[in-house]
Amino acid sequence: MPKANVPFFGSAAAAAKARRAQSLQAEQGASGQVPVEIVAFTPSTFYCSGTGATVGTCEECESGCLSPRAALDNRDVDGPATWNPISHVPNADDISLTVDAGRATSVASILWANAGDTTHDPAYMKVETADDAAGPWTEVIDMDMSEIRGKKTVEALPLPSPVTARYFRLSPGGIQWQTTPRAIGLCTTADCAPPPAPPTPPAAAASAATGPTYACTCFKNCAHYTGSNQLKKYRCTGGVALKVGEVEGTPAATAEISSSSKTGECACSCGIPGTDEWYAQDAQ
Repeated sequence: MPKANVPFFGSAAAAAKARRAQSLQAEQGASGQVPVEIVAFTPSTFYCSGTGATVGTCEECESGCLSPRAALDNRDVDGPATWNPISHVPNADDISLTVDAGRATSVASILWANAGDTTHDPAYMKVETADDAAGPWTEVIDMDMSEIRGKKTVEALPLPSPVTARYFRLSPGGIQWQTTPRAIGLCTTADCAPPPAPPTPPAAAASAATGPTYACTCFKNCAHYTGSNQLKKYRCTGGVALKVGEVEGTPAATAEISSSSKTGECACSCGIPGTDEWYAQDAQ
């Protein structure tokens, strides 16, 4: 399970928030997690860290901001980040978070980290999807969270099967007090691990894709053996052959040379190295 030490989302300036969001999106995208933007959340207020103040925006906090964004950005369960909504409804059934994946995205699991105490860990969580932020909404699962209550670890909670949608709504509840998750996310894989990289094509296939290489090996002051088209026999001036462009796999690379008077002439063997497709060529 990937765990990145991402600082919690406090009351920094808008420019700093944007930079942090870009960094987080790059990190989460590479780890199999889906970068998301918040569309809506209920209740509309939450606490500030350390002061107990209840606010509707992070700019109202003088200390850390315990907003939904804090949990979406956080993967360090030992840090101060959490979403701490203000809820006074029985079973905390008024809590929900709607996020936008930016486009239709296949999601296979929900990333979640509880507060680690049964007082603030949900008993269940409804997961819904939609193609529009206004709905209609389709229930994917009413997830039983009882097995991870009391655990303060980042968990990958698989959906029954991967579901493709743009908007996702998470509604945890079933406890006396509000749920306070330390980490929230959507994942493209069942275990939130990065998807496997595509296989690298074999070198031979890559070479074949570029086509065969055509090459020539030539002798200056030489001609092919008189009266034949033998690629491995050449007549050269006084047995002196100036070899040009020697390529491994060419017949002329191991040529037999005999003495003759072919001053200024040139003989070549041309074809595709490693094959028998070669032919003789004499300069005219």
